[in-house]
Amino acid sequence: MPEQYNHLDLPLYPQSYGRQPRRRGSSYYPRSRVDKIEYLSIQTEQLDDLQNSFETDKIKYHNFIDPNLIFKLEVT
Repeated sequence: MPEQYNHLDLPLYPQSYGRQPRRRGSSYYPRSRVDKIEYLSIQTEQLDDLQNSFETDKIKYHNFIDPNLIFKLEVT
């Protein structure tokens, strides 16, 4: 079968081209201090809002339902 097809001659390269080395490690970049402080303040604010809404529901429905037994998860 090789006799049927004429193949091109490949040029010889003086240096060898080995495999590229694998990159090790992760692409994790630590957050700056400002980002951490901002993230913490947002999370604290959201937690305070959640606690306040729970307290208002507890006061509002204290005669009908025990709100300690009910919780709601909101996936964002």
